[in-house]
Amino acid sequence: MDSTRATMYNKVAGGFLYWVKAMGNKADRISRRALDARLGAVAEEAVGNLLGELPAGYFVLNDFVLKRGNIDHIVISTKGILTVETKSHRGVVICEGETLKRDGKPFEKNYIKQGWREALSIRDLLASHGISAPKPQPLLLFANADVQVRQQVRGVEIISRRYLPLYLERLQNRMSTKEAEKIFEILKLSQSQMFV
Repeated sequence: MDSTRATMYNKVAGGFLYWVKAMGNKADRISRRALDARLGAVAEEAVGNLLGELPAGYFVLNDFVLKRGNIDHIVISTKGILTVETKSHRGVVICEGETLKRDGKPFEKNYIKQGWREALSIRDLLASHGISAPKPQPLLLFANADVQVRQQVRGVEIISRRYLPLYLERLQNRMSTKEAEKIFEILKLSQSQMFV
């Protein structure tokens, strides 16, 4: 083989190997995302089941669709409105300053910002129906992690799944059962209209 052909062959072979590696990396990323999505769905279902066991007077909406994204769960009761974002992460969740961390490293996404975006979207939706109180409380719930956060982080509650019943029990009443039911009906109706 002459040197020009050898050089061309090496470039083609190198390009092919680069392409194979890139496709393998892409497949790994897609596989990881699929696994993360599956784990997230399992965690959301487990939390949905837990919320489904709440006593009368608690109204729950699961997988509430917004114009951008969704809210995993909304809990409405005399104790207020909670927008619940469920995370399936494992490990130890802590807070340093205003930064939420898992196993000592910051999370890949800003879950505090996500929690507020969801709560504010429900606030705005209810305001469009003339309801200004109570304000929705964002709640970040870790289904599988050891949560060692003992205070709100920038106004967002951070708890573990096992602490949820006690957390709900400790909340103070903020509205009547009739008001809670009205808010539930408005949110439920808004979802049915979303798909018309």
